[in-house]
Formats: sequence, structure tokens, C-alpha cells
Amino acid sequence: MENLFTKIFDDDFREIGKEEDNPEEIGEYNHYPQMMPWIGNKYDNGSFKKILLIGESHYLPDCVEDEFKTEEGWYYQQEDDLDPESISWTDTREVVGIGPKKWTKGHTIYREVNKVIGDLLNLDYKSENMFQYVAYYNYFLRPAFPKGESFKHICTELDKRVAFNAFCEIVKIIKPDFIYFFSKFAWDSLHKFKLCFTNVEMDYSPHPASSWWNRKNYIMKNQIELITGKNKFKYFLYDNKIFYLKENI
Repeated sequence: MENLFTKIFDDDFREIGKEEDNPEEIGEYNHYPQMMPWIGNKYDNGSFKKILLIGESHYLPDCVEDEFKTEEGWYYQQEDDLDPESISWTDTREVVGIGPKKWTKGHTIYREVNKVIGDLLNLDYKSENMFQYVAYYNYFLRPAFPKGESFKHICTELDKRVAFNAFCEIVKIIKPDFIYFFSKFAWDSLHKFKLCFTNVEMDYSPHPASSWWNRKNYIMKNQIELITGKNKFKYFLYDNKIFYLKENI
């Protein structure tokens, strides 16, 4: 797994959320470094356009202490106080990195995204981890609970502000050419704020685990036929030539 992602941005990620005049706030990724974004080792190697993929949130296991289920408890606690199972559940790189041979039914988003990208690259998505070509993280930096529930059921204004500020900083750090969301709720939450940039093209599909992923409900530019959420993502990649070798564009 180690050679599939890079840590070159980690020092910058740890600065996100720091407030010099507030000693209690040391930054979201300093609290929980396991949640730092996955940056594929081929994300910025010059071959393809750079795309950042964004899910909705991690989940907390039932065994987690109640204090971590509150916004105050989560944002101002430390990883050292979190039980090992919860750390594993919220470890972005661990979950992404185990790959297609170990992803389970609970990892639908990774399996579906892997298949779409593998098909476009004409690679074996059943054995090769396509996330090595992209950046990925979950938009909300506080996990949802219980498992399987949308983050919208517990989301607060603080969650939205923390998520948006982190999003803007991550974009500044890794400089993607394109951004794609797999959460309508995260997408809508983002657009309640004024974006800090205008030169990155973005779009969204519903979460791959939802029925809308395979339901015809969306229209692409210059088209009249409804398409599925899955094909909306596929066409976004295809139309923007994201996985075309730059030398052939």
C-alpha cells in the first residue's frame, strides 16, 4: 500500500485549521492524522490531468466513546484518546489502500469508482487499485454514526464550516484540475459558501451505494437523454479527457 500514495503534502495538511491565536485549536489533521487525504503516487506525475474525488464522511463504530459523537468532543479531542478500532475506521489511506481484492460490500464507493476508472484506462479493476491515479478524501471531517447513516442527520453549522475551510485549503495545496463529489449532501453544503477559486471544474454524482447511482435521473451538457449517476461520473472523466495521456491530447 505504501507505494500507492505519497506523503509529500502531509506537512501542509497538518497546517489546515491551525489558529495561532487559539491554543486549543491545533488543526483537524493534527488531531486525527489518519484522516489526511489520499494522494495517489501517480496523481501529479505529469501523465494525466489531476482530479480530486470526494466522498461524504467516515463512520464511527458502535464501541466509540460517547464524547466523540459530539462536535465539541470530536474537534477538540486527540487521536491518542480514540480507540484503535475507531482510528482504523477513519483511516482514509488504510481504507483506500487495501484495494479491490479486499474491499467489501461496505466499500461500495471504492469498488464502483475503481471500476469506472479501470474501464477508461483499460486496466484490470478487479486486481489493480486505480486510486493511485487520483486524490481522495471525505468532505466532512467528523465521522457519521451509526454506520450506513448519512452525515446529514448529525451535521451542524460547525461541521459545515470546518469542512468548507479544509476543502479550500486542500485545493490550494494539491491544485487539482478537476473535482468530483460522490455526495449530493456534501455538494449542496459546499455551495452554501462562497468558493475561494473559480478555475477548477467540479461536478457530482450521488453516492455509489445509493439507488440513484444506477438510476437515470441526470442530464449532461448538450444531451437530452437521462443518464445514471454512474454514467454521469464516467462521462465527466471522458468529456474532460482526464485519463488521456497529455502527449495525446
